[in-house]
Amino acid sequence: MPARSDPSRLLRDMGQFRGDAHRAVEAAWPLFQQGVRRTARRLSAAPDDQDDLEQEAYIELWRCDPTRYDLTRKEDVDYVARLLSNRMWHAWGEKDFRSRAQSSIAELSSSLPRAGG
Repeated sequence: MPARSDPSRLLRDMGQFRGDAHRAVEAAWPLFQQGVRRTARRLSAAPDDQDDLEQEAYIELWRCDPTRYDLTRKEDVDYVARLLSNRMWHAWGEKDFRSRAQSSIAELSSSLPRAGG
């Protein structure tokens, strides 16, 4: 796990992780983890299902390559949060997840720290 001394510095300098997806995801994951857990609990009461949904979000974060985004910007953080939430809803098998996912996206976004603060 990256050093925890200044997480905002790590997010500002995501370029340092280019070519090292594992370290990039480890640095970015704490930013999304709480909201992902909340969404997983909302989708299922079963702990095993929640773990699977969290794993889907983690894999999606790896696939989308967090070094491509400026995670100090609200717009980029919200976009990545939307990707993770959508992946969890798709993994859960919801056919018409869009309308219900909107509230999860808003909830996930509201739980994220804001840039500059």
